[in-house]
Amino acid sequence: MDKRLNKPANLRDLGGIPVRGGKTVKMRKLLRSGELCGMTEEEKSILQNDYCLAEVLDFRSAKEFVERPDASFPGVPNTNIDLMANAEELVVSFDNFEAHAGKTAARGFMLEAYDLVTGDDLATQGIRQFFAKTLEDRDGALLFHCFAGKDRTGMTAAFLLRILGADMEDIFDDYLKTNEQRKAENAAMIELERAQGKSEGELAVLGEFLVVRREYLQYAFDNIDKLYGGFDRYIGNAIGLTDADIGRLRELYLA
Repeated sequence: MDKRLNKPANLRDLGGIPVRGGKTVKMRKLLRSGELCGMTEEEKSILQNDYCLAEVLDFRSAKEFVERPDASFPGVPNTNIDLMANAEELVVSFDNFEAHAGKTAARGFMLEAYDLVTGDDLATQGIRQFFAKTLEDRDGALLFHCFAGKDRTGMTAAFLLRILGADMEDIFDDYLKTNEQRKAENAAMIELERAQGKSEGELAVLGEFLVVRREYLQYAFDNIDKLYGGFDRYIGNAIGLTDADIGRLRELYLA
């Protein structure tokens, strides 16, 4: 991505990822990132004009959406799709770090969040809404994000890439890029908490909350297999995508 863009954190284009049949995901059609807060006017201009931003989907909670509003872009709609409305205590955010600062089982917390997104009715409804948006034809890029752009965003990106025909290793590679792309942002957050008096043990827990691990995404796919009998059944029965919808997605986003 453009080195002039410090914000939003964890921004990347899914374009260029190879899929079956020798095709690749189109460039500047699908962008993923962390929250669009604190952007400069120059950064906003680059994102809208150079990256052809056309629409934003925000997976954060209603509280996050209101308290830390995204930057606005002229003529660019922004829709809030709360993927964790039934368990906001599992959202990886400043508030929930404070609530779980003494928790040592960070791994269990993260797996619980992935369990919710793949099994909860409201989360399924939100993912259904996400795919309805991806089926819309638009000039420019659709950007989807959450707070850190790693879990809610990571799972939806992985599901979309799998539908488009990406190899599982490429899906995991994209998911794990978060750890490199958020390195500076995570370090700054940890230093802020250290300055506010958090112990090294508490900071270690925060550090675990701020990264992704291959086992988390694998857990999501395994949970889908367990709950629905396979990814194809999840997409067809729970999300409601037809073969025609899948063909349309490939037509829109593959070259």
